[in-house]
Amino acid sequence: MNRSLLLIIGSPFTAWFPLLFGAKKIIKESTKIVLHPVNLGVIGLFFCAILSAVYNRDARSFFASFILLLYLVLIRWVGNELVSFERIHRFLREVWVLSLIPAILGIVEKIISTQMEMTWFVKLFWNPTYFPTMGTYRIMSTFGNPNVAGDWFGMMSLLSFYFLEHCGYGKKKLIIAGNVLFLCNLILTGSKGAMTAYMLSAFVFAILKHSKNTWKFLVVFSGISILGMVTFFNLFETYNSRDLIWKGCIEIIAKSPIFGCGLLGIYPRLHEVHGHNLFISISASLGILGLLVTLYLLFYLVRTLWALNCNRVRMVPILTSLQFFLWAHSMVDFTILTPQIGLFFFGTCAVITRFGAVFLDQKYPRIDIAIHTKRHGFKLKPRRTIS
Repeated sequence: MNRSLLLIIGSPFTAWFPLLFGAKKIIKESTKIVLHPVNLGVIGLFFCAILSAVYNRDARSFFASFILLLYLVLIRWVGNELVSFERIHRFLREVWVLSLIPAILGIVEKIISTQMEMTWFVKLFWNPTYFPTMGTYRIMSTFGNPNVAGDWFGMMSLLSFYFLEHCGYGKKKLIIAGNVLFLCNLILTGSKGAMTAYMLSAFVFAILKHSKNTWKFLVVFSGISILGMVTFFNLFETYNSRDLIWKGCIEIIAKSPIFGCGLLGIYPRLHEVHGHNLFISISASLGILGLLVTLYLLFYLVRTLWALNCNRVRMVPILTSLQFFLWAHSMVDFTILTPQIGLFFFGTCAVITRFGAVFLDQKYPRIDIAIHTKRHGFKLKPRRTIS
């Protein structure tokens, strides 16, 4: 478990390795795919990406589309392993503890950046739209992009609030110290979108949790965060205009509204990896079909989270705030596209689906697939049942 988490947290390049190993295991044995909206959403996005790549004759987008299927491996693992509150709590605790490593590295990175030029470090992660200098350096830690790092550290800070509500007095000082470290890293990333999303989602958690102590704690840290955001972000210049990117994506949508330009098609046209907005990016890359699938998935998540919160299910406030964080930041960015944030997003989606099945009695059909390796290829034997 720790090794897989270290691979995910350690680098966007190694984040896929645990899922690739899981996919290899699935190929060797039979598996079950439950046709709930999250799985259907992933499968739908995959087919939209394939159609878009074929329509645009884009080989890179075609092969990149198969990465989406790896999320099915993650969703299956969550459904099979995180079957109780205790296991989910223990898993989130491991994520939080291991995330202290990139948080410490982020502080070290910032200190080094004040003494030497760090462009070489940015190039290691292939970050074509970020050009740092010593005076305007934004930390990336192990995430390859300041905005992605801001997302991760912001979500770890949210988890700190959750653990403060569910730990003994002796551990509170350690959690508060970790939270301060995560907040410092969040500010050092210079991500205004991540900071704004963090502020909004923190108050969402406080509202849903109904805790006076949490409110007091959040008010203090929110004040510190706002002060840091206002004073520190003034040191950064704006590298890209969102308006120009959005206008460029809208032109792409107008030219190909049904199929888009392909999963990786925005960069050759705009020299931007994505459209810096969830809905605009999906519409430009996968067309209206991809947008409809995305809306279907998000509608299911909102509806299920609302019902679970109405039933006061434990852990749902933190899941809601984490999802809200990603939705809010997705209005000005598209970090869910990246490996580490994508894994976090679909991982929490899988937990929400699990809660929906247990507490809301949501039932969906499933397909049992046995993939047997033959001399002449693979043989699939689907069998439809009801879970």
